[in-house]
Amino acid sequence: YLDDILIFSKTINEHRKYVKVVLDVLYVYKLLVNKEKSEFYIRKTVFLGYKISLGQI
Repeated sequence: YLDDILIFSKTINEHRKYVKVVLDVLYVYKLLVNKEKSEFYIRKTVFLGYKISLGQI
């Protein structure tokens, strides 16, 4: 069981690369991602109860 993955990147190209790497590893180990609970390419979020945005927690 795996929950709460956060990927931070400085550029959109870097982010695309990291997202692909993470999704590829999850696929190899047969771990599934719930699309309805997933967010991609966002600039701010709440993660583990903390509001996170560019340069701020």
